[in-house]
Amino acid sequence: MAGALADTCPEYGSAEIVGQVAVPGLDESSGVAASRTRDGVLFTHADGGEPRLFAITVGGQARESVAVTGAELDDWEDIAAAPCPDKGDCLYIGDIGDNQEARSSITVYVVREPAEGDDKARVRERYTAVYPDGPHDAEALMVHPCTGRIHVVTKADDGLSTIYRFPSPEELGRDTVTLEEVAKVAIEGATAEARGVTGGDYDLDGDRVVLRTQTQLLEWEIDPTKPNAHWSEAPRSLSAASVEQGEGVAFTLDGGLVTTAEGSPMPLAVVTCDVEPSGHECVFPQSGCGCAATSAPGWLWLLGALGVARRRQSRAHWSIRDQPS
Repeated sequence: MAGALADTCPEYGSAEIVGQVAVPGLDESSGVAASRTRDGVLFTHADGGEPRLFAITVGGQARESVAVTGAELDDWEDIAAAPCPDKGDCLYIGDIGDNQEARSSITVYVVREPAEGDDKARVRERYTAVYPDGPHDAEALMVHPCTGRIHVVTKADDGLSTIYRFPSPEELGRDTVTLEEVAKVAIEGATAEARGVTGGDYDLDGDRVVLRTQTQLLEWEIDPTKPNAHWSEAPRSLSAASVEQGEGVAFTLDGGLVTTAEGSPMPLAVVTCDVEPSGHECVFPQSGCGCAATSAPGWLWLLGALGVARRRQSRAHWSIRDQPS
């Protein structure tokens, strides 16, 4: 399957609930990620119970239930699909929830994307981190597809969320690391539910980023020469499905969005990209910036071979050292 992905979506459609997902063990979908190896498949998880992933289709049909071996579940709040630290496609699971703001550390688990029929996924990497300024509650985890940097966005009733990031992949190991503050973002809304961030995602090329609250979907376009400047700009407000409590959001590989919510059955909604975007061609399965081949030998190859560069000849380039995302 071939599809065209672009820097932005010119025009989104309205949010539409496409399914009511009933899966044993999934009473609350806290995060969602679109598979980069299986067309039309999503991965989601609960925030409590057993450490387990659930594969579902974009239409809301249940597929595999996958036990995550080598992981613990304190409060799983979000999941991101991105290239693995070495090669291939992985899922990054954020055990980052902290309603009481009392956790001594947070953890991100990395597993390879489960294949069709898999019932187990082994933890390949376990990253433990602390905030530089004390514990925070957070429900949004994002992995930049070009740099591999893991980002966490805090949840704040007053709408002033902070974006933190992990060190670069080559700096991560078994030791606990201290997160770095990247920026603050002000989320406007009439209620605490409208202001508190519950999920987030980068698109396949790192050209767009979306945050969601229980009632809102907010998108920013990213200037690669100023990768964090957008956080101080007004976001694009998108249509969100009317649900009791919105939780997860992810970009789909065709340029749209998918969202999940609390409840069993769980309402699954999509926001389509109605105007076909122009841009480079991508061949499924696809992984990372510029739809680089999944056989790419790691992050350095991705950064050196960015298809983005071919599409952005008029934009200034940036080096690994200079890139803050």
